[in-house]
Amino acid sequence: MSGGNNVKLHVNQLESYINSSKEVLDAKDIEEVEHFFKHDEFEMAYEGLLIELTKAEVYPMEFNFQKWKDLGEHYSLDKVRIFDEAIWEKFLKWGISHGGVMKEYSVVKAKNTLSNNVEAGTMGTIVFVFSSQDFEIEFVNENGLTLDILTVSLNDIDLYEPY
Repeated sequence: MSGGNNVKLHVNQLESYINSSKEVLDAKDIEEVEHFFKHDEFEMAYEGLLIELTKAEVYPMEFNFQKWKDLGEHYSLDKVRIFDEAIWEKFLKWGISHGGVMKEYSVVKAKNTLSNNVEAGTMGTIVFVFSSQDFEIEFVNENGLTLDILTVSLNDIDLYEPY
């Protein structure tokens, strides 16, 4: 996929998130988000949307935490924020609270190399949840044999299959 198509895909995804959020947020709360979106300030629009949703403690229909998290990482909200320095942490807590997404027996994938035995893309199963941010995971090879058991943070893994 070319870079232009990829950008359009992310913009379309953000627009769909804004539209689905209109069902659960007041028009006043969406107004600024749409302003930034219409002026191609997509990072600011997404951050503003997350601020409004986490503040109201509501979820749009068909909310998929992993997809929302991926879009936030695409817009670098996990590294740089404009309006609320703590929004990424608030978003993670809010997102995970939706149906307890990251729970024991959920299957995850390592985002980066985590040890000598666990490279990026290695699959694992959450065996213990310490907090909404920290997990003990048993990583396995393609034959199901244990490669390593590690304590990792939410930023180290992606949800592959919820339990």
